[in-house]
Amino acid sequence: MDKDYLEIVSRNILSDIKDKLRINNVVLEEKQEKLTDKKMLEIIKSVVENDYKFMHKKEDEFEKDEKNEKLNSYVMQSLIQYYMAIYNDNLDLLHKLLDNDFDWNCENNYKMNLFVLDKRISSKFNEKELFETLRNNKDLLRNFYRNLYIERNNDKINIDELINKACNILKKDKDITQLKNERLNYFFTVDLLNNLSEEEILNLNDEQKRILYRYEENDHDKFAFKLIKKYNYSKDLIYWNKFEKYFTEEEILNLSEEDIKIYRYIFNYNLNVGDYKTIISNAIKIAKEIKKVNPDFNYHLNALAYSILTEKQIMSLSEDAVDEINNRCAAYNFYKDKYDLEENFIKRGIKMAKFKDGIKNKVKKKSRN
Repeated sequence: MDKDYLEIVSRNILSDIKDKLRINNVVLEEKQEKLTDKKMLEIIKSVVENDYKFMHKKEDEFEKDEKNEKLNSYVMQSLIQYYMAIYNDNLDLLHKLLDNDFDWNCENNYKMNLFVLDKRISSKFNEKELFETLRNNKDLLRNFYRNLYIERNNDKINIDELINKACNILKKDKDITQLKNERLNYFFTVDLLNNLSEEEILNLNDEQKRILYRYEENDHDKFAFKLIKKYNYSKDLIYWNKFEKYFTEEEILNLSEEDIKIYRYIFNYNLNVGDYKTIISNAIKIAKEIKKVNPDFNYHLNALAYSILTEKQIMSLSEDAVDEINNRCAAYNFYKDKYDLEENFIKRGIKMAKFKDGIKNKVKKKSRN
């Protein structure tokens, strides 16, 4: 094969390998990259020459369907793994992973579990610890590795410290992300590890782990994080930013699970009727007043009903009436565009449900007498 042509082909393949490494969230440092490139070019040239000889055998020396075969996916996958191993001085580990049938989970465009060859991670474990940790945490570490790549230019974090913290946690508890019927494979975010100590993360209960799952420093997650950090809070409000707006911290700490469900149902208001903020604010205010009068009040009632009915009327509703009001609201939402329904239609419907409920209650009282 012409030497110039071999050089060009090999360099193009090397460039493709490094593109695939970037797709796998690998960051290459210039000095080590140049040293690795030099070694890899020799290997690639050897592979290309062998492939070239193979392609020029007589037709009867190989199967017909192999005649136009080039560097197949297994060869490219191996070259990518080999580059990663050489770069990280981790060839021994690569051999051990292959000997143990490690699942590289190679996807389209050669996305795979290359993180395992990154010495910043592998060096934190002895061989037994590493394989035990990988058994159930490949996806967790792969996602963590990707998050590190996304935050690689964040000057507020120390990537080596975060890696060390994540690995220490897994060494102490390999099942840190295993809950009853689920595994939290996106649990190790940069923001979580950057804001909680190892001890605090290891002491989180399952509900707190669910709340902090995929934690980011945004308005929604910050309040949840604050309550967990400050009060060891473990009830999932879901609508954290809305609870923060309408409740004091003291009120939230005193809410029962049933109370939370009442208010979550209000926050879930999705009717295209009236101003959302006004309806929600009014509903929360009335629901709070009702709870003061009747602490056992536990109706999951559509927020709009609080704007149509009085406190007294709401407190006198039967469970059947609450269901009817909620069903009417759901039906209105579904049919309003199809039948061009007006706002007054659903408002009258809520009043009608209350009226019918009142008649039923009167009939029941008379029948008892």
